[in-house]
Amino acid sequence: MKHPATLITKRLQKVPLQTVLVAPFVLQIAIAVGLTGWLSLRNGQNAVNDVASQLRTEVTARIQQHVTTYLETPHLVNRINADAIRLGLLNVENIPGLERYFWQQMQQFKTVSYISLGTEQAEYIGVERLDNGALQIEVSDRATGRNFQTYATDSRGNRTRLVQSKPNYDPRQRDWYKTSVKAGKPIWTEIYTYFSTQKLTITADQPLYDAQGKLIGVTAADLVLSQIGDFLRSLKIGKTGQTFIMERSGLLVATSLPEKPFILSADGKTQERLAATASRNELIRATAQHLQQRFGDLRQIRGSQQLDFQLEGKRQFLQVLPIPDQRGLDWLIVVVVPETDFMEQIEANTRSTILLCLTALIAAIVLGILTSRWIAQPILHLSRAAKALSQGEWEQTVPVEREDEVGVLARAFQNMAEQLRASFGVLEQRNEELEVRVQERTADIRAANEQLLVEIAERQRVEDALRVFLHAVSHDLRNPVTGMLMVLGNLLKSESLPIDDSNGSGKAVIPVARSILERMAQSSDRQLYLINSLLEVHASEVGGIVLQTEPLELEHLIIDVLTDFEPLLSKNQVSATALIPNNLPAVPADPLQLRRVLENLLANALKHNPPGVSLSVSVEQKDNSLLCRVQDNGAGINPEVREHLFDLYSRGPQTRRSTGLGLGLYLCRQIIVAHGGEMGVTSSPEAGSTFWFTLPLAPVATTTKSP
Repeated sequence: MKHPATLITKRLQKVPLQTVLVAPFVLQIAIAVGLTGWLSLRNGQNAVNDVASQLRTEVTARIQQHVTTYLETPHLVNRINADAIRLGLLNVENIPGLERYFWQQMQQFKTVSYISLGTEQAEYIGVERLDNGALQIEVSDRATGRNFQTYATDSRGNRTRLVQSKPNYDPRQRDWYKTSVKAGKPIWTEIYTYFSTQKLTITADQPLYDAQGKLIGVTAADLVLSQIGDFLRSLKIGKTGQTFIMERSGLLVATSLPEKPFILSADGKTQERLAATASRNELIRATAQHLQQRFGDLRQIRGSQQLDFQLEGKRQFLQVLPIPDQRGLDWLIVVVVPETDFMEQIEANTRSTILLCLTALIAAIVLGILTSRWIAQPILHLSRAAKALSQGEWEQTVPVEREDEVGVLARAFQNMAEQLRASFGVLEQRNEELEVRVQERTADIRAANEQLLVEIAERQRVEDALRVFLHAVSHDLRNPVTGMLMVLGNLLKSESLPIDDSNGSGKAVIPVARSILERMAQSSDRQLYLINSLLEVHASEVGGIVLQTEPLELEHLIIDVLTDFEPLLSKNQVSATALIPNNLPAVPADPLQLRRVLENLLANALKHNPPGVSLSVSVEQKDNSLLCRVQDNGAGINPEVREHLFDLYSRGPQTRRSTGLGLGLYLCRQIIVAHGGEMGVTSSPEAGSTFWFTLPLAPVATTTKSP
């Protein structure tokens, strides 16, 4: 292998001189521009990372503080009510007094949407805040007949009108009551959709006990979680940043978007909580999916985590912070900010820097080009003159206008051009001499070609005469043999032959042996077969095999041929089977020519094998062609004979019954090749033989010249 420095040097030798002079300046400035832009962008990214980290930390801390305070309020209300009942300031049996007290509490705690109390005596009192800020009283006691009645109130908390009434209400049968009693301590309920509004709600429950530890009832305070969403939307998190709160299960609690964290059924009567991974906002959905992929289970998130991930090739800054409490609440605060929110101004400054550098680069290129032209222009003149000399333009002059190294080079070139002109004159003289010799050699070659054409014409004349001779001889041979076959056929139809007696006394009848007539007929038939084969071979070599193709059901043709051969098969004690699948497609072929192929293959199997062999003819589809096999379990064929079976005048293994000139298999292959297929044989001694051929399912030309 060559040294790398040598390879680089050879490559540089092909670079134009003007490029060599300009490229270093351009390269230096391009490197300076690239480094400046890269350093500017990298420093900006480092600054963005610091700012994004501080922003995420501050936003999550602020959300945590607000949510903690917001969630503490309903438990504070429950503690106040429990203390008032324990101290005797409130009487759980005084429903009107509780009603007034809860109404006043709702005026003080604006974030609470519902305050209620259910007792062990199946009595219930609650005050609810509606979306318009109005308060309504809901009560179920002995006075209402245990019906759940809802009343509108005025500005002083007095009942004004009955809004609705529901029968048979028992707070002790409600999930919030039973769950709180079972826990025996302040707890949170599961998040649910409040039945009177399309909002997510969570309830703080606390069981009440008397001095003896006996259960009195359960006090509860509700929070509407949409207020957390309102707070999240009030935060400014970059330009397109988002924040959301979700449970460890992945269900949304609140988001900084107007979308609701639940979906409605088609009739609008039922709601289903929405998972963060199913959010309609792409950023929230991608963030939740990233957390699922990173941690597998959101319960694995412990403590504050600052992460980043890619969304559509853009970096996203992410922070997740758990906010658990001791009452069963375990939420995750998630803040995500796209890097592009911070990089927009930095990238604008970087673009300005790069633009200024590009301006300097263009100026340097223009200056370099002017300088290089002053240096390289005389050298380019020399280069063009040298190229013209190489193309035979000998009258080249180069002006010598400088006294430096370039001027010395120009004078040397002028001297070289004069020497080349003198050498060219000598070469022209020698070239004329060579042209005379070439012309003489060309005349000799032309005479040889004419002699070759005469020989070819003579050979063609001999071949034409041979064709005429073969036609005439074959015609004169076939007619007598055909006539003899007709006479023998008529004789074989009668039992005796009338002949004249020697005395002329009349007709006498002398019996003739039928076996002699049959042998004469067989011999004449073989002679006619050989004459026809010679004619067909001659016709195929001269004009090709003519095909009359039509859609052919190969199954029917095989069965017909086997039926025709039935007498010969029985005579030779040969069993023959046809293995043909159902629904075999039709093949475009000449039925008469294919019949000849099958008959020849079957006849060969009978002639060259002892009696009692088994024959099978099978067909199968291979890709876009049909594969046909004629197989026997007879004597087989030696390899040296098998290689020449399809050659013209090649005779196979000779037996007592085998005759012929070796034309049958040659013609069979010519017919198959004319159909566009192939033909061959597989055999070994004492293992039988298999002759096969293929027929394409696509149509071929009706006339095909044999090879």
